[in-house]
Amino acid sequence: MISGQLRANLRVALRTIRLSKGRSLLTLIGIVIGVAAFIVVVAIGEGIKGQVSGQISQLGKDLITVRAGQVGTSSATFGIGQGITSSGSLSASDINTVASTQDVKLAAPLSLVASTPSNGNQKYTAGPVLATSGNLPQLVNQTISYGTFFDENSSVNAAVVGAGAAKTFFGSEVPIGDTFQLLGQTFVVTGVFNQFDEAPFSPNANLNNAIFIRYDTFRQLTSQHAPIFEILVKPDKSSDVDKVYASLNRRLAAAHGQHDFTVLTQQQSLNTTNNILSLITTMIIGVAAVALLVGGVGIMDVMLVSVAERMSEIGLRKAVGASNRQILDQFVMEAVVLSAIGAAIGTLLALLVTYFIFLFSSLTPLVSWQSIVIADAVALAVGVIFGTIPAIKAARKNPIEALRNE
Repeated sequence: MISGQLRANLRVALRTIRLSKGRSLLTLIGIVIGVAAFIVVVAIGEGIKGQVSGQISQLGKDLITVRAGQVGTSSATFGIGQGITSSGSLSASDINTVASTQDVKLAAPLSLVASTPSNGNQKYTAGPVLATSGNLPQLVNQTISYGTFFDENSSVNAAVVGAGAAKTFFGSEVPIGDTFQLLGQTFVVTGVFNQFDEAPFSPNANLNNAIFIRYDTFRQLTSQHAPIFEILVKPDKSSDVDKVYASLNRRLAAAHGQHDFTVLTQQQSLNTTNNILSLITTMIIGVAAVALLVGGVGIMDVMLVSVAERMSEIGLRKAVGASNRQILDQFVMEAVVLSAIGAAIGTLLALLVTYFIFLFSSLTPLVSWQSIVIADAVALAVGVIFGTIPAIKAARKNPIEALRNE
């Protein structure tokens, strides 16, 4: 009996929606936008978090970054190369201080070469030129796809390029032996990095487009004027990260006489990035909630109009014995059906949007079934809540007064 009544209410609800397609469509817009926005925003947020975590995992959770200038941990970002834009600089003596710190296994400087490389008439401006040491590949857990990385004993002005720089500057995936001019000297390409993972929306330098030269060579060519914006550090053991972090802060502060630098662990950067992403996600979810609220108000308005237009139907049904509960159930069912249709369309729209984001950007959205369930459940709840008010109004109508509207 109950299932039969539900089927009857569902048929009436669908018929009513079909008879007022335009009005129903306008009502659905708020629900559709709210559901789609919620799912898409959560998917983007989770996707970015996943890619950031993946990048940090690639670099190694034990990587420590020393940056020039004061960078608050609340605004610090992950990865390497972000410190290019920071104020202040570190010096060659700071490398020695860092490398000689107890429990430090590897250290490498990163210095920006403020000169444009050229190859004949072609100048390369698509990425930075960075001066570093032979420890860099081990520090960032990155391998060389072709050739070799330079070391301290290289007899030539060696350079290693990212995969993007190889194609853009030299027009080849394997430009081993090719040359270019920089700082009045000829450099020879001895290696090409494998593709670096790049997190979306990251302010870090795109290392796939970077050219790397020896820091010692850079110092010689600039008469020892080679300011360092970042030093990468790895401890002997992963468990030594906190100890090395404290030691670096203490020793560099003593050497500088002031705290004009920042030491960051990967975990600090990851926590900060996740907090920022969570805040942005929460704000946009708030906007999606407002859209759902507007959709709920729209459902209520449509249902109130529907009640007013169907007074005679309500009066007739009550006159032949329909109870208040049956009238209430009928109108609540209509609100639920409207919300369900809106939630379904919103979910499909969200899946389509995230698919296009995946196809046409470097971002990989992560759609979770939890976000779909939450969005659809909230949409249905909104429909029930806002649809109940008109339903109660319809159920309480006096059959005689309702029939007078005929």
